[in-house]
Formats: sequence, structure tokens, C-alpha cells
Amino acid sequence: MQSGKDADETVSLVRRATQESPGEVWRLTDFVEESQQMKVVLSRIREVQQTELNVLLLGETGTGKELVARAIHFGSNRQTARFVAVRCDSLP
Repeated sequence: MQSGKDADETVSLVRRATQESPGEVWRLTDFVEESQQMKVVLSRIREVQQTELNVLLLGETGTGKELVARAIHFGSNRQTARFVAVRCDSLP
């Protein structure tokens, strides 16, 4: 069981990791679609935008996971809801 101090620190970490992420709205038209690999990625984004599925994006730092998440969110039926980016590296 966690002490009060440890529990407070955990709550603080979770709040920081899940706070609303200010930033731009990204749409599919914001991506450069020259390579075949990028065409596949954008095609998958279009497919997912039409569903109510949860999506887990994995990849190295700096590969554009949050941009893809924003494109999915702002191109879906959930676009009027709040977008919250979770920085998993900040969670214990």
C-alpha cells in the first residue's frame, strides 16, 4: 500500500501525463503523401476515423505518433470532444 506522499505523487504524475495537450489540429491534408509507406499509414488513418475503436500508437520518439493521433481524432465523429494526449513515458 502506498503512503499518502507516494499516492499524491502518483496522482500528480497521472494528471500531468493526461492533461489536455494544447496544440494544432492535424488533418490528413497536413501530411506529405509521397512514399508508399505513408500512403498506407494515411489509408489506415482514414479507416480508423470511421470507427469507434480505441487506437494504441507505438513507435520511437519523434516519429509522429501524436500527429497521427490528432489526425484520427479531428477526422472522426469525436472531433468536438476534448483531445488528450497521454505521455506514457511520464507514468511510473
